[in-house]
Amino acid sequence: MKNNRILLAIKAFIVGSTMTVPGVSGGSMAMILGEYDTLISSVPGLLRKSTFRKSFIYLLIFLSCALLGIFIVSKPLSILLEKSYDTVMYFFIGAVVGTIPMIAKEAKLERVEANAKSLLNLLIYIICIAIGIAIVYSIDLLPEGVFSPSNELDFKTILIQLLGGVMISVGFVLPGISTSYLLVVLGLYEPILNYISDFDVLPLIPLAIGGVVGTFALTGFLSWAMKKHTKVTYLIILGFLLGSVASVFPGMPEGWNILTSLVTFCLGFAAIYWLSKAESRAQ
Repeated sequence: MKNNRILLAIKAFIVGSTMTVPGVSGGSMAMILGEYDTLISSVPGLLRKSTFRKSFIYLLIFLSCALLGIFIVSKPLSILLEKSYDTVMYFFIGAVVGTIPMIAKEAKLERVEANAKSLLNLLIYIICIAIGIAIVYSIDLLPEGVFSPSNELDFKTILIQLLGGVMISVGFVLPGISTSYLLVVLGLYEPILNYISDFDVLPLIPLAIGGVVGTFALTGFLSWAMKKHTKVTYLIILGFLLGSVASVFPGMPEGWNILTSLVTFCLGFAAIYWLSKAESRAQ
């Protein structure tokens, strides 16, 4: 139990550390580290008496260590990104590639063989992955500024703000969708920072309520989907992750960057392999 919690703390710290990387979502890193399904089921678990204590302890460890990672690593990571953006991104891409076998195992995929049933299954796999990729790319189609907070809180504005909060929760819950990127696309990043810096939180209350409601609703739905429709759900999530790789791909490296990018890609892959092995030993 103690080893499990120490490993959870390390993983949560890594999730928080990477949330400041442009285009990288906390959900992606939680999925890469094998904590996503437990994290998703723990949120609605707070609403049930039988699972409240276990869910509360899990979320307390995870959120506190993730916040610690944000505060400790954000500054040195931002400096590293300025100096070696490509190598950092290739580390993340390597980690995502290293996650594919884990997701395939969780999804319980059958081996593809040369028969009609197997080929039909392969087609279904491809469609599910494509749906996940399409959802990530559809974020760019959302109208900018439509959910911007306002001091004029009439019924229509509050309703729009609540919906905006639900949209923000998508970035919290779904892997492959960066919360900061989503806020920029929705035109909410600068307004929210401005309201917070002015200590004017009243216009942000509808957004916060919508975010909380959306988080519980989405996590509840995903927890159900992972149990009832495991294969489809994990393949769509794989599509989310692959879509996120496309959004952070820095281009083909040149010169010495070829070697450093290859090394960091391998390190990212190896890190996920080591963590998955450590998790197996801790169970």
